[in-house]
Amino acid sequence: MLVGMAPYAHLAVYKVCFGLDWPENNIAIASFAAIQKGIFVSCATGNSGPFNGTATNIAPWVLTIGASTTDRKIKATKKLGNNKEFNGESLFQPKGSPSSTLLPLVNAVKFNEYSSVVVSAGYDRSLRAWDCRSHSTEPIRV
Repeated sequence: MLVGMAPYAHLAVYKVCFGLDWPENNIAIASFAAIQKGIFVSCATGNSGPFNGTATNIAPWVLTIGASTTDRKIKATKKLGNNKEFNGESLFQPKGSPSSTLLPLVNAVKFNEYSSVVVSAGYDRSLRAWDCRSHSTEPIRV
């Protein structure tokens, strides 16, 4: 099975509506407790206000993220070794990377922490390429 960027990451997603000052806001208080235990916290913000172009979150220890749009659509095609093609869109336009260059798909579970040596059956979770550690694989491989 091929998976995305951090296949063993645990995501906890909650939908909440703010409206309280942070000392009375259970989400702000709980996220602060999580930060104190080393847990990264992010909150999505809406695009509906209070004014055009504003996106806010009252807890300074929380990374606030929001959506945006662009007026450009860049066609991106992923061609597999068996010649199957999947069309999509991308904002990434690599310089010096011709579209005819085929790169391998990477199964992150099978790479060890310091090189791209494939681990034999029964991977070891202490080998950290699966959670995207710096220098865990050769850059050209991922």
